[in-house]
Amino acid sequence: MKPFVIVISDKGGAGKSAVSRLIADYLVENKTPAVLVDGDGEVGQLVKFYGERDETGRLKSTQTPGVGVMQFALHGSEADREKITSVLDLNAPLAGR
Repeated sequence: MKPFVIVISDKGGAGKSAVSRLIADYLVENKTPAVLVDGDGEVGQLVKFYGERDETGRLKSTQTPGVGVMQFALHGSEADREKITSVLDLNAPLAGR
């Protein structure tokens, strides 16, 4: 079984993004293969820091799963939320530094 870490809270300002970034930083530093998923849509911190970028350094609007950060809007459409069910099928290294 794959380890699965989720950081969630129903309260804004609880530190979800900070904790998620700390976990991602730890994984990068230890070269641990992982797939990052950000449920804050286009404003997510994981996407901003670990997202796939183009040759000019700009964040790509469409992230490649397993290369960039898989993103979806938790409060978006049902189709958007269903993306999370596919994350355990991905087996790719963490993108980033």
